[in-house]
Formats: sequence, C-alpha cells, structure tokens
Amino acid sequence: AAPRNPMLTPARPPAGAPATANPPVDESSLGSATSGTSSLSPVAGCADTTPGAMIEAARASLDQGISLLVFPEGTRSRDGKIARFHNGAFAMARELNVKVVPVAMVNTGLVARRGTWWVGDHDARIAILDPIDPKDFQGEGADRRMAQAARERIREARDRLWPETQEGPDWH
Repeated sequence: AAPRNPMLTPARPPAGAPATANPPVDESSLGSATSGTSSLSPVAGCADTTPGAMIEAARASLDQGISLLVFPEGTRSRDGKIARFHNGAFAMARELNVKVVPVAMVNTGLVARRGTWWVGDHDARIAILDPIDPKDFQGEGADRRMAQAARERIREARDRLWPETQEGPDWH
C-alpha cells in the first residue's frame, strides 16, 4: 500500500465523506496540477486523484465553509529545517482564488516526536501569519514564487520565535 501522505486535507470532512477520509493512494497516479509541473496529493474524501477532481473536491469543501489544511513540504522534517515547498497547493490556491494563510510551527518536532503519540514537556510556538493573496502572483512561475513567499514568511517567524522555546517549558 502507498504511504498516507496527504498535503491537502479539509479541517473537517465534507458532508457524505467516508469515515476514513484519507485512504491510501498510489502517489504515482498523481499528475500535474493545473499550471506548471506542480503535483497534488489527495484531498480528503476525493477518491479520484486526478488534479482536476482534487481541485473540484477542494472547491466543494470550501463552498461548504470547510478550510483546507495544507502541508506543502509533504512530510515532517527530520532535522527541523524547512524543506522545499511543493507547488501543488499554491497552484490550487491560485486556481480557486483563495488566500493561503501560512502557519509557522516552531519546535514541534521535540514536543511530538515522529512516530509516537507521546507529547514531551518542551515549549513550542505556533504563529498564524498574514494571508498570501494569489492575485499578487501572476505569470510564469507564479506558483513557485507563491510557495517561496510562504516558505520565507514561515522561516522568518520560526527564526524570530525559536529563542522563546529555548527558555524551558512555560506552564502558565
């Protein structure tokens, strides 16, 4: 079975979605997104993994007032460094004309280590950053530039907030 590694997941499943909202998907079947060579991972509740079907499933979720949760790196960082962002989520945002709200998760790798449910006593910070409007990114390479802008905002927030997590747990 293919690994379950969704990048695009509704925060709550759309009405009528199956109980297992993220079924295993053969990622080799994913094609290019609507622009450039971006690739998209499954959208919860969408059995058809073609980019057009995933965009329509995302549109249906958004029309129901359901936000999409996107992990543009496609995997957890093993070393705490921010990896390259894939273009697919940003191509979808541009196609659907929805803003992207970057979220910086700082020091969460120590709080919840990979492969376990144990939560340690480490400080972490989560910062919700200013939205990125797809209208600000046009022309050739717009998806890539939008991905780079989101990654840079998250990196800046991480660098600013990381020292706060080194003071020890704060249980106030």
